[in-house]
Amino acid sequence: MSSLNSPSDLSSAESISPAEQRNGRLSLLYIDESSNNRGLGEGVVLISLEGFVWEQALRLGWKASNNDAEYESLLAGLRSAEHFSAKQLLLFSDSQLVVNELTGVYETRDERMAMYADRARDLLKKFQSIRVEQIKRDRNSHADALACLGSSVDAKDTRKVWVEFVPEPNITSPVLCNNLDQAGWIRYLFF
Repeated sequence: MSSLNSPSDLSSAESISPAEQRNGRLSLLYIDESSNNRGLGEGVVLISLEGFVWEQALRLGWKASNNDAEYESLLAGLRSAEHFSAKQLLLFSDSQLVVNELTGVYETRDERMAMYADRARDLLKKFQSIRVEQIKRDRNSHADALACLGSSVDAKDTRKVWVEFVPEPNITSPVLCNNLDQAGWIRYLFF
């Protein structure tokens, strides 16, 4: 658990509820990356004070490392948070490197990672407060699913994906009526 310019009353990631989110005036930001043989993708989930959920699946169009992709997802998430006028952020990432470089626990030695960290810090200055927390992968499944989508789609075009809840099967069992006598059903046909 790490903080950057955070107020003392921010709740822990493990126990934050929607009411605490609203009372703490926090927007929640989850980021992740995914790589496979088709490419690299990023996932961003931003949850506003009002409960609005902004989801992004992004695909990187160049060869990059997993750490590059983690930072790219962070930058995309911070730009989205700024776009939606978030003031206080609780940022979740499962990347030990990104979290620890942002919070100063790790010294950024790689020149490319230093450029990413500097750009992220510039964006972080646009918020009143931010808290950065490393979470386990299983607590980042929403952003991970979007990152997997981004890494799997082989297209350069922007897409919109509609996710629909289907509460019951789209087929129904036929209703059989077997309590009519044989002559009775014929009567209904001719009237």
